[in-house]
Amino acid sequence: MHYQGRQKYFGQPYSYGASIGDLSKLDCSSFTAQAFKEKGITLLRINSKAFLL
Repeated sequence: MHYQGRQKYFGQPYSYGASIGDLSKLDCSSFTAQAFKEKGITLLRINSKAFLL
């Protein structure tokens, strides 16, 4: 996925377990989920849930 437009999140505070949709703080998975959400793709919060599908 191209990162253009994601620069708006650079510098946001890191917070372990940050909620998806709370853009005041991010962690790796919430950043990734938000980037995909903006492209119309919904990701599950954790991989173990995806494994159960």
